[in-house]
Amino acid sequence: MLQNYRLSIISAILLLSVISLKAQWGNSADSMRTINGASFGGGYTPFVYCSDGNNGVIALWVDGTHLDAQRVDATGHLRWGTTGIQVYDSTGSQLNPKICSDGHGGCFVVWVYYRVVNSTGYFTYQGQRIDSNGNALWQHNGKQVVFPATGTFSATNLDLINNNGNGAFLGLEVGWNGGLGSVRAAKIDLSGKPLWDSSGVAVTPVYDYRNPRLLLDGYGGMEMIYFSDVSAPGNIMMQRIDSTGNLRWGSGIGLNTFYGITDGAFNICHTGSTDVVATWDGYLYHSGVYAQKIDTGGNFLWGTHEVYVCDTPANQYFPDVMSDGLGGAYFAWSDSRTSGQPVRIYVQRLNAAGVEQWPHNGIAVDTLNTYNPNPSLSPDVSNGLRVFWPSIQNGEHVRMQRLDLNGNILCDINGKRVTPYNTQTILYGHRSVQNRNSGGDLVLGYNTPGIYAQYVPAGCDFPPLYNACDSIIGNFGSVGSASVYQFSDSSFANGGTIQSWKWNFGDSLSGVNDSSILQNPSHVFSAPGTYIVCLTVTGGIPNSICGITNCKTVTITPTGIANNNPYSCSLYPNPTKGSFTLVIGETGQDKMLLSMEDVFGRIVNTGSVKSGFNSIDAGPFASGIYIVTLHSSTSEMLYQQRVVIAK
Repeated sequence: MLQNYRLSIISAILLLSVISLKAQWGNSADSMRTINGASFGGGYTPFVYCSDGNNGVIALWVDGTHLDAQRVDATGHLRWGTTGIQVYDSTGSQLNPKICSDGHGGCFVVWVYYRVVNSTGYFTYQGQRIDSNGNALWQHNGKQVVFPATGTFSATNLDLINNNGNGAFLGLEVGWNGGLGSVRAAKIDLSGKPLWDSSGVAVTPVYDYRNPRLLLDGYGGMEMIYFSDVSAPGNIMMQRIDSTGNLRWGSGIGLNTFYGITDGAFNICHTGSTDVVATWDGYLYHSGVYAQKIDTGGNFLWGTHEVYVCDTPANQYFPDVMSDGLGGAYFAWSDSRTSGQPVRIYVQRLNAAGVEQWPHNGIAVDTLNTYNPNPSLSPDVSNGLRVFWPSIQNGEHVRMQRLDLNGNILCDINGKRVTPYNTQTILYGHRSVQNRNSGGDLVLGYNTPGIYAQYVPAGCDFPPLYNACDSIIGNFGSVGSASVYQFSDSSFANGGTIQSWKWNFGDSLSGVNDSSILQNPSHVFSAPGTYIVCLTVTGGIPNSICGITNCKTVTITPTGIANNNPYSCSLYPNPTKGSFTLVIGETGQDKMLLSMEDVFGRIVNTGSVKSGFNSIDAGPFASGIYIVTLHSSTSEMLYQQRVVIAK
């Protein structure tokens, strides 16, 4: 049977070389893009957001009883109308909404839907999936994705994370009759169907556990950090849940061996591998910032006890953590160590062994006042970090500082203001900075007009007004059937025209077919695997011709039935330049029929073969993929194999 191939977009855009500042983004800290034209809920979490997979963001907010959303693309354009779309437009209370990418250019949204019927309160976990164009993919107003467990009466915190484009994982904090709480985990597919128990799986006993945060484990499951509200050593916990919903670390592992933490803040990140670094603060009762590195077996890698990131007296809180790309991590936190002085932001780097790389107790990123003590970290183009934080110096706004791998400050001593004055940003306990794969960051926040986004370019300063080449935007899409894929150019020029196209499919085995100068070419991939497809467009205004390259990573995955090979047949070499040998085991038949088909199902060669070694001349055939099928004299299929001809 002819095998088919499926194209899945692993990372929607790896490179978008030029940002069209002319389109929507401004060129100073005083410019911003308002992304909703309606009211919103405000409070500690007035909105949540996720990446759109294409260097833009999708934001979600509560508007009365409704849930609204808006997508801002890489160039700052509003893609879902001027006021966004309504995810939910009926009655009831929509609590703690969460959003994550669906891995296909859209997003999942999950929230706690609470309503009162005949003086009795009811809650459910409601969800919706939205595509990149703002269309709801499930039923109107979403569907119930997790059903409350028997004996539960409320739901508060929840977390949501994309499952590599195959659905999503959920972490749920639920309340039980009797006033206690617990944490549960759930898994849904792309249609919103629960894949584990309909009410999720119990991660903790009913005891009073809270605030789950999720991270993929790299093996098809997830890791969860949460804490018990009973302050005792070991009450900040982690658990690993595999792809089938099994708890891999027993009853969980307690991270904090020194002190119990009450209402502390914590964060987790990968270190560039499947190892995880967790960090937490001591809040009001035990000063300091702590960390531990954990492998997928639940083992501590930084010693029997957690390590100090900061051990100075006074209060440290809201730590953020990010991989340094070398097995260690960067940390940022708010610190009130100097009596009578304002809260300041400090940073530190621990290497892969958990050893301080910068001065003890960290480096202050500025000397100015801080308002909302909640820094956000983002990778820097220098392989260092960028840290964003709120300030009240001359009015509320966000500042940014860059540091290299060695802790050298790269911007002004007090950082750079990157948003307008009199705006509120950086939310309590939530990151509000989205790193762009092409460099730079999107900062989200809110003020009197509503929710906004601000593009902060790589480096320390906003660039000058755009030049001619900034008006060229490169992009493309693709659709496929079997192993033949049609690519469609969607590049445009704000000034002038696109004048030429050059495609490279990253498929060297396809020979001369690996490139094309057509605007909308098709391509047959030579074998399953991951390919980087790049489009270079050239154009612009007269006398200012510019080129831009845009690449996307795509994966060709085999599907269909496995090869039938009861007679130990084999075929080599594969790929081949001209001829190949088909080895056939003993079948009990004197003669058998061999056929070759191209990817369109056309038979291009037939002949008789026998047990043993058979030399097949493939010289007359063009480079590409062919299906070799061995039939018995009664037309029974005995063997089938794909062969790649690469001349």
